[in-house]
Amino acid sequence: MENNISRECDIYTTSDNCHYLLTSGPDYISAQLRNGEVWEAFTVDTCKKLTEDIDSAVLIDIGANLGSWSIPMSKHISKKKWHRLLL
Repeated sequence: MENNISRECDIYTTSDNCHYLLTSGPDYISAQLRNGEVWEAFTVDTCKKLTEDIDSAVLIDIGANLGSWSIPMSKHISKKKWHRLLL
């Protein structure tokens, strides 16, 4: 049986100026990102604050799917001498 489901992809930008390649699928997180909203903004902001005083570290996002946490955190740590690893 052939799967004839075709989903359109496009690049969307959220209010924190992060860019995501998303499908037109029905999932809730993608819908929020497509609307330009940050997914779990409180969590991302808290993680940024917790890492403000760290000069060198490794960021590992295990199970990254859409990148709703890893993309904003990568932007945050790219200003520092950190290493990024997305799994």
